[in-house]
Amino acid sequence: MTSSSPSQCFVYITLPGAVSAVTAGRFVLEESPKGDPLGRFVYGRSYLQNPAAVDIDPIELKLSEATYETIQLNGVFGALRDAGPDFWGRRIIEKRAGKAGLSELDYLLESPDDRAGALGFGLNRVPPTPRRKFNRALDLEKLQEIAEALVRDDIPSDPDAPQVQDLLLLGTSMGGARPKAVIQDKKALWMAKFSRPDDRWNHPRVGTPCCGWRSNAASTPPKAGSNR
Repeated sequence: MTSSSPSQCFVYITLPGAVSAVTAGRFVLEESPKGDPLGRFVYGRSYLQNPAAVDIDPIELKLSEATYETIQLNGVFGALRDAGPDFWGRRIIEKRAGKAGLSELDYLLESPDDRAGALGFGLNRVPPTPRRKFNRALDLEKLQEIAEALVRDDIPSDPDAPQVQDLLLLGTSMGGARPKAVIQDKKALWMAKFSRPDDRWNHPRVGTPCCGWRSNAASTPPKAGSNR
């Protein structure tokens, strides 16, 4: 962790059936006496008294007044790490910050509060108001151009560069190694998964019928479509 990086944050959660987040607890990331990353998490008293409260992780972070500790995954509990950005989101955050090798806590705090999933992170005890503005389907062509530029590393590592500001449109909430963004079409939110200039085949066109094939399986497939 760099000297300018925060050492703790609050963890927010949107409970089942709710439309806004509440504060679940506090996460601290510091060094152990041996110099290894050490993460600590404790649930807030008000959250423990909430009758609707759920475990963040029923195995590793059960509802309790205990202080949990871990040195796994660079000191970040698995459930918290899963809520943060993956490879693609980290690349966007690093470009916006103008440097690579940020701390694990930096990645959690720099990912948007309206990410996929129920967890969020922030420095304030009270959760922020969720952002309600999403990309529109008509923005897909521009989003594709931005994604391709990032893959080619054509975007400068300068937080003030216009191209870096455009990265905000892509967002960081979707995990994985491929470029993605959340878009709004009519009254529904969709995950847009873009092609890459170094692809050996057209992933979006291949992925669309694969979702359809799953309709014959036991699981319920997501709705899917290809824009190209």
